[in-house]
Amino acid sequence: MAQQTTRFLLFIAGFTGLCAAPLLCPAIQPELQKYQWEYRLILYTLAPEDSDRFSAKINEALTQLDERKLRLIALESGADPLPRSLSLTPDSRMLLAKNLGVQLGQTELILIGLDGGIKKRLQTTNLNEIFQLTDAMPMRRRELQKKNEL
Repeated sequence: MAQQTTRFLLFIAGFTGLCAAPLLCPAIQPELQKYQWEYRLILYTLAPEDSDRFSAKINEALTQLDERKLRLIALESGADPLPRSLSLTPDSRMLLAKNLGVQLGQTELILIGLDGGIKKRLQTTNLNEIFQLTDAMPMRRRELQKKNEL
């Protein structure tokens, strides 16, 4: 009963703005919390026809991923590991996908900011859009500004 109450309160808090990252609070798991303020995340699921193309794009964009502190998390168990991927247990992946309302087997990228909030959901494998969104974020702009001052 206490666990159900806690889940309900987290769910309500996410929709009333009581969480620091209101769009992710209902779904965030301890496995993701440990990356908060360290990495921006791209949670992804892929349609079979997009898998090879996405893998190739990731391999071509390793420097851009590193510059933006981006890491990948596959929401489908059994997905081929990609460079810059973080792993979750199969149960954690399934719960996270369910809580986020993700349709497994369909292409979707979910950009999570350093603060743990959902920044964008895309039904594409276009990494350039992710990079543009990331570069427009206030924290990323401060990172670039500090880098240019050095």
